[in-house]
Amino acid sequence: MKPPRQIRIGNDTLTLQARSAGDGSYELRIGMQTVRLEAGPMNNSGFWFIAADGIRHRAWAAMLGSDLQIRVDGHTWVLGSADPEHGDTAATEDPTEVTAPMTGTVVDVLCTVGDTIAKDQDVIVLNAMKMEHRLTAACDGKISEISVEAGSTVEAGDILARLAR
Repeated sequence: MKPPRQIRIGNDTLTLQARSAGDGSYELRIGMQTVRLEAGPMNNSGFWFIAADGIRHRAWAAMLGSDLQIRVDGHTWVLGSADPEHGDTAATEDPTEVTAPMTGTVVDVLCTVGDTIAKDQDVIVLNAMKMEHRLTAACDGKISEISVEAGSTVEAGDILARLAR
């Protein structure tokens, strides 16, 4: 296995190791759990994998600055390095900002300025890579600014909304 890496998913930090078995299968160790899966490329720059559940999943991955964005079966995760030598960006992230994880078009704004928002509540729906991404609040707060509207085109990293704690 490759040396372990510390990754961030939201506010959680996990240890990740990966190893290719050489036959199209891979072994991933996430924390204390080990998962074996088969994987291969798709024609549209994505990839497929079959995990322990026996179901074939479709996925796409893209770099977003120093983070890796992964989209699997309609759900998006942003993985950041928590290893100082690999560019931990946690200190520069602001949980009061809702940012675009990739270039796309705003489909819907689900709140207005002054609304009280709970952590993980949907704030904006973004269409990117031919899929809808529901962007959520990283903390509890009140919407203090919305800088987009339905139909707006945004770039990766653009601040779409701000919360006041």
